[in-house]
Amino acid sequence: MPNTPYVASLLSLMSFQTYDRHYLPRIIYPGREEIELVLDGQAILKTPHQEYRVGPGDVIWHRPGDQTICSTRESHPYECIILALEINPRRSLRRSRMNRWSGVISIRQFAEDALRRLTEHVNDPEFAEYLYCALKVHSEPMLGADFQSLSHSSALAFDKAFQFISDHFKDPALTVDMVADAAFVSVSQLHNIFHEKTDLTPYQMINQCRMEYALTLVSENRPIKQVAAMSGFESESGFIRAFKKKYGSSPGALKKQHQVLGNWRAVTVA
Repeated sequence: MPNTPYVASLLSLMSFQTYDRHYLPRIIYPGREEIELVLDGQAILKTPHQEYRVGPGDVIWHRPGDQTICSTRESHPYECIILALEINPRRSLRRSRMNRWSGVISIRQFAEDALRRLTEHVNDPEFAEYLYCALKVHSEPMLGADFQSLSHSSALAFDKAFQFISDHFKDPALTVDMVADAAFVSVSQLHNIFHEKTDLTPYQMINQCRMEYALTLVSENRPIKQVAAMSGFESESGFIRAFKKKYGSSPGALKKQHQVLGNWRAVTVA
């Protein structure tokens, strides 16, 4: 696809502030990339080998299968701009990177200018490509942020496995063996690849996808039994236990607490 732009479209460009709320990481799904421009505060970027504390001026690149950053243990306030992009079908084998903004104007000025121009460029792929390229040009990899790349074969296997999980996590019969078969690797190889790529096992990745989808359904005020079934859980009781362990409160209680909260990424942890 030599003449096809890397960026297909701009899915969202939005500001995010936590104030005193604790928030959890999300998974970036196939066909997407997200870039976080850190404007203020502190957060944590977790990799399989190390944790990095991020702050103002950092540019965090998230690719399919990566987990986004999360709040610090002290729940420091955090402010950023999130750029979500749909990517044309093309392999990107680089791991997530933590960069440092190096533009002439401040990163906040760049973010505010992008938000102002968004209304003039809704559904404009050229604007999306401009933002993507500007961030690549005006940010530099931070020293010490050593994100090793997967081998080509391992990266392809991870892509196949993660795509299969994304397509089938709603099925309660999904197993790690099925994921390994879809990626044309053994179960042990699959575990090694996930260990290299992310801090989740294949089973934990399946559960993470289910929990994030369940959180979205809970935010839509759906009945808990329906949420459990639609998210791939075999029983309502099992779903409630898993949800409470993940988010710190039951789905029913969280629905009541956050009825008016528009951004479900910020979740209060008991």
